[in-house]
Amino acid sequence: MVDRKNSQRDVSETSEHSWLRDFCLMLFVMERATTPTVVLVLDEVGTPTINNTVSYTGFLTKEDNVRLILISSLGALTAEDKANALDFVELKTPTTNGLLEVHALRLHAKHGIHKIYTKQEDLILRAALLRDLLGITSGLSHQDALPFRDKELMKRCTSEKGFPVPPFSRIFSPASLLAFLQKHPLPVIIKPSLGSASAGIRVVKTQEELEHYLEHEYYARIDDAGRCLDYSGDILAEAFVEGQMFHVNGFARDGVLTEVWPFLYINTNLGFTEGRAYGNVLVPPSDPRHARLLDATRRLLAALPKVDDLVFHLELFDVGGEFHLCEIAARRPGGSIGTLISAAEGGALTASDTSRSQNLFPEFEFRTSLGLEHRRSHHPESPKRRHPNYTIGDLLIPRQLGMLTQIPAASACTLPNTQYFPFAKVGSVYEGFSMSTMNTAARFVVQMDNGTVEGMDSTLAAAAAWFESEVQYDAPA
Repeated sequence: MVDRKNSQRDVSETSEHSWLRDFCLMLFVMERATTPTVVLVLDEVGTPTINNTVSYTGFLTKEDNVRLILISSLGALTAEDKANALDFVELKTPTTNGLLEVHALRLHAKHGIHKIYTKQEDLILRAALLRDLLGITSGLSHQDALPFRDKELMKRCTSEKGFPVPPFSRIFSPASLLAFLQKHPLPVIIKPSLGSASAGIRVVKTQEELEHYLEHEYYARIDDAGRCLDYSGDILAEAFVEGQMFHVNGFARDGVLTEVWPFLYINTNLGFTEGRAYGNVLVPPSDPRHARLLDATRRLLAALPKVDDLVFHLELFDVGGEFHLCEIAARRPGGSIGTLISAAEGGALTASDTSRSQNLFPEFEFRTSLGLEHRRSHHPESPKRRHPNYTIGDLLIPRQLGMLTQIPAASACTLPNTQYFPFAKVGSVYEGFSMSTMNTAARFVVQMDNGTVEGMDSTLAAAAAWFESEVQYDAPA
């Protein structure tokens, strides 16, 4: 016989437990919904640049439910960031200050950090190791960050997956370099395996240059004081590649490409350090290379670790119609590229441009890195979306050695579709490229609603010729 009284009591208790469980779950969800995500921002603002200082807290809305902790350069934080950040620390040169991690641990103990953001290439690995230390699973772990940072590992991982890569080798001594050159004759590119931008890159073209490099430069860091006693494979040799070079900038979520802006390089940043004008031209979708660049980007991303929210800057060589990897970095593009993307998306090109919204790309990049949606409401009609053949390009004119005695005014350039921005000041003296100085004399930007890469290149070349005819220097003695 069924005990109906006990059976009813069991049902009642089960129902009561179910209600209590659901109520507790609801409270948990509500608490999670109201608890803000705490993001640690690691930044360095120490190098002169044509870009404007950003305010990170201004990139967020109340609905994002995100609070920021900022570690940045001494005196670099905006008043807005200081007022609205959950906490902040200012350090002298954070990228070379070992106390950055000590402060991060203290801030984590005080506030609890859920995500770490940095746009600095030389902080990528440190941020990844901090994530591992703090148990943060969002973003690049150290293991996943290495193929985006160590150039030898990067090229080995991608080549093993079938992506074309120029010949390369890690260098441990002059014998390693000579062995590489027996298989791949000069010219050769020698670079730090963990380098940033074009710092430390050396192009060796002749036997005389090779011997000079080995005698005077290879062991330049080694001294009796013990700063560096030997090398441990932190130098990479690559075969020199002739041909055009492209860069692709974008976002990927879990390895899937979500946003992309492909450009052609006019010269490269390395050429700029050697005194040649450097620039970028957006490759429009109407250009057949656009689809090929996107295809190459997808194949390359498939060969690398998948990250929940990845911002990347990819450089490719065009070798006989096939794209070969130069490098890929887990960071946003540097220099002037972000302002070109901003203008293409409907944002301002400069801070003085009040006809459009602010420079959009830093906000794009920051919010995407945190897994937040773009705030597109303020640029619904971007030039790139209105005109399928829209392209934009720029050219940065390097300063020349000596004292600048004449430079044309901003209003002097009357070339069509061209904006001209002078930076160098009359009377200033330039002694050569340095990472810690402003190396740009002037910048030209050209926009065309119905243009081609080749037409853009020609227009920028005309702008450079005009500037060369107008600027004057007193050569050094």
